[in-house]
Amino acid sequence: ESAGTRGYLGFMRGQWIAAETAFRTAIVADPNNPEVRQMYSQLLGAMGRIEPALAQVRLAQEIDPLAPVVADRIGILHLWLGRDAEAANDAALARELGLDEVAYPETKILLKLHQHDDANAADDLRALQRSLHRSEAWVGPTLEAYRHPEKRPAAIAQLDRTLAAGGISARIYFGSMVLLESPARALRGFAALPDRGGNDLEFLFSVDAGAVRRDPAFGEFVRNMGIEAYWDRFG
Repeated sequence: ESAGTRGYLGFMRGQWIAAETAFRTAIVADPNNPEVRQMYSQLLGAMGRIEPALAQVRLAQEIDPLAPVVADRIGILHLWLGRDAEAANDAALARELGLDEVAYPETKILLKLHQHDDANAADDLRALQRSLHRSEAWVGPTLEAYRHPEKRPAAIAQLDRTLAAGGISARIYFGSMVLLESPARALRGFAALPDRGGNDLEFLFSVDAGAVRRDPAFGEFVRNMGIEAYWDRFG
């Protein structure tokens, strides 16, 4: 438990190499601890190692098959990999097991976009904006631009204005710029996040973020984040 805690604290602090070492120590000491394996999967996902992250959380599910957060975690990783049918099944299982709080509602909206259920995705996004007391005006144009690239310059300009006016959160702006394939804005949006969670960093290694990863600035980003040093050490 001590090593697992050190690993998670290292992950939260961006101390990737120290976190990896601590998690490995914790798993050797107690390979049947599902919480440690789930936390370790968060580190692996944040480092772009999505398949190994999925393997760890599947082991957690074997140990504790009734944990709703584990099922939800598997669903998020399937979403990043573009395995939408599996992601939907995992989300349904998490609800069946009693998941009553979604830490990242944006992932459920993204799944609907993957499924081309744009109307319900828009409704959920507007509801999320209302709960945050933020603007809904940009939602329709942004989803239109997601489907129709020629509309992206106007949608991006509207999002820039909405952000400047405080009408959209940094996290939703960041995600929108990833989806609209605006790498510079996406990386600036990530840097502006007040609390960069593991899902935010994992999203940059998802099927949706290919344009960001292909941008030359992404190399500098992974170096500045310390991810390259982790890759050099652990692959």
